[in-house]
Amino acid sequence: MSKAADPRAAKKSSSDSDIVLSKNAETTLYLLAGWGKAEDSTTWYTVSAHFNKDQIAPEGKPFNLFSASGALDCKANSYFYYRTSYLFFDAKTGSLNEVYFEKNKSNSMPIDAGSVESDVKNTICK
Repeated sequence: MSKAADPRAAKKSSSDSDIVLSKNAETTLYLLAGWGKAEDSTTWYTVSAHFNKDQIAPEGKPFNLFSASGALDCKANSYFYYRTSYLFFDAKTGSLNEVYFEKNKSNSMPIDAGSVESDVKNTICK
């Protein structure tokens, strides 16, 4: 089967659904739907982690979802983050609440091979 006919390849070229970047017994890491070009070679995106057990946010509240929004420059092979969010999803009630967030632009950093950002680049920089 050619790569173009592979349904996974078709999904990776689209930003209309979440993409699983990695999964293990403790967490699932996603590239969230809705990523897209901003200007030139820059693409805005959000990665999210779902934890199977509650974690503790910086202010001491439990969370089980984490997201980081950033931008990736495909040509310069660099990225930065500008917002992180800690959320708690209650499966019993179906409620989702943000328990802590930081809005602080990081410095631009090079993309290292084998990193989450490298996985994101391989998906969004085509």
